[in-house]
Amino acid sequence: MLHIVIMTFAALAIFFATVVNMALKKENQKLSIIIVIVAAVIGAFFYSYGYGVKIENEFIVLARTVLSVSGMFIGRWDFTNVDDTELFTNPVIYLIFLIVHFLALYSLANVVMMKLGSSLLRRLRILLLHGNDLTIIFGLSEESIFFANRLRESWKNGEEPASILFVPDETDNALLADLERDGWPYRTDSTARYPRTRFLRSLGIWEGDDNRKITLYALSREENLNRQYTAELLESLQKSEIPAENLSLTIYTTNVADISKMQALKNRYGYTDVNPFDSHSLTARLLTLEYPVYNTIRFNEKGLAEQDVDIVIAGFGSTGQAVLRALTRNGQFEGSKFHAAVFAPEIYSIAGHFFTVYEELCASYSIDFNEYDARSMEASEYVREHATTLKYVVACTGDSERDWEIIRAYEKILGKHCEQILLLICGKGTVTRVGSGNNLDIVTDIWRNETLNASIADRAAKAVNASYYSAEDGTPEELWRSCTPFSRESCRAAADFTRAYCRIAGISEKDAAQGAWDLNDELLENLSKTEHLRWNAFHRSMGWSLMSDEEFSQRAEIYRFERMKYGKPLIRIAKNETDRHHACLVTWEDLQALSDKENAITGKHVDYQQFDRDNVMAVPALLRAFGY
Repeated sequence: MLHIVIMTFAALAIFFATVVNMALKKENQKLSIIIVIVAAVIGAFFYSYGYGVKIENEFIVLARTVLSVSGMFIGRWDFTNVDDTELFTNPVIYLIFLIVHFLALYSLANVVMMKLGSSLLRRLRILLLHGNDLTIIFGLSEESIFFANRLRESWKNGEEPASILFVPDETDNALLADLERDGWPYRTDSTARYPRTRFLRSLGIWEGDDNRKITLYALSREENLNRQYTAELLESLQKSEIPAENLSLTIYTTNVADISKMQALKNRYGYTDVNPFDSHSLTARLLTLEYPVYNTIRFNEKGLAEQDVDIVIAGFGSTGQAVLRALTRNGQFEGSKFHAAVFAPEIYSIAGHFFTVYEELCASYSIDFNEYDARSMEASEYVREHATTLKYVVACTGDSERDWEIIRAYEKILGKHCEQILLLICGKGTVTRVGSGNNLDIVTDIWRNETLNASIADRAAKAVNASYYSAEDGTPEELWRSCTPFSRESCRAAADFTRAYCRIAGISEKDAAQGAWDLNDELLENLSKTEHLRWNAFHRSMGWSLMSDEEFSQRAEIYRFERMKYGKPLIRIAKNETDRHHACLVTWEDLQALSDKENAITGKHVDYQQFDRDNVMAVPALLRAFGY
């Protein structure tokens, strides 16, 4: 009896292993198709011959042939209807006919087993999600699958792995087949699509589970679906009492303010790490990280730029606008002048929102907006005239063919000067550096862990934020949790620019991290002035403007009132985050007068110039926190 049981389980194990193996092998699908075609063709020939010999009516011959050939695939044996004809008396033909019947039956069994294997394999993959940290990718597209495969590669390189579950936002059979091919588990049921506590329990996440980290990537192209899914999952996580510090969110959206409501604060449940992004802004950030402006100009030993920053941007849609903001905030250096020329037809018609929101950015910097196509005579003449001063040329019209046409045309105009100029194309989610001479083109995209993963992407920003506090105020994670969305953006921008100070000072990042940051007074002062220029440009690129003297006086009165009534004022005089006004959006030289003016009201000893110096002197500690 025991022997029978063992053999039964062994047979089942072999059967299920075979089924799963067939499901895993894509070539089985191609083989089945070939077998079906071969069996159908040969079967049709044999049966039509047999029936044609025995039956005179051609329509009946055709009908019976079709029925008999169809029957081959379900195991029906119609050979006895034709076996007495002359052809089938030959044993070789008879053997061939048997083989064809077997192949037809095999092809059907193969399809059934692959279907069974695919279902079984998908269930096994979902079962294996239990116990590990969980990553949920909501939204199915070529980009989200590509990103998941990138995550898998990062695990091979030593990063801590997690289980990944896809929740498609729509049914796309071709993309679902890609998931099957790449081995990704997915759920299309309503329980997963509208995540409630039942969904969490089905993944082994029980009430009060504090051991598993849960990361959500909401990557649907439909922003409203991303927000809906993110909110519903958060509600279920809160009901299940999952600790907020274990939650991370990356979401595709242009409405950052709306997503900030889901961010965990000291007294509010939410996702602790939140990385809202739209492909245009993230592409622009990738551009400045991969090809920083500070690498395109020279600096002297005093920390002064010896060249100006001169940029051409072709196209001014969403990507072009994001590129201009990013390059402006990262292109300000003591000793240099910043200039950008934008070429796009009907620029004022398509970018009215930009000129309204970023009015002070446009007014404060030398930016020429030209209502000409980047392929026009006017644009070509401009490029020719600035061939010796240009540092950056970015094509981002939203049309890949047009971008390449523009860059190739500019290459011919610039000639030998191309070697000193960065020629770049920004698509939706990609940055291409166009190689000059024998250099190959280099393509970089946003779909990678270090860019999208909120906890990894913000590692440097958390260190910047923590540098503003003492160790007694809390850990970097705790301090980050109390950051407003704007403060987080500010920290990200500061972190992105940190390495610029090493380049300007002529000190390697490795040496600076090890403490070789002995700056003389003049070098420190010039680096501090650059820091203030960067700070100003960042705020203007985020829609901030200078606080008027009248508003400063009004806020000073509120400060005095709150101090008298509550003992501790709640308002910051110089900063109005609601209306995006700041009194520090002045020149470096005017900062001292502002400090004195504010100190006369508060009785404190604020020194805004010293804040910039402190930020520069914090570079070694920040680099160490970055991993140097």
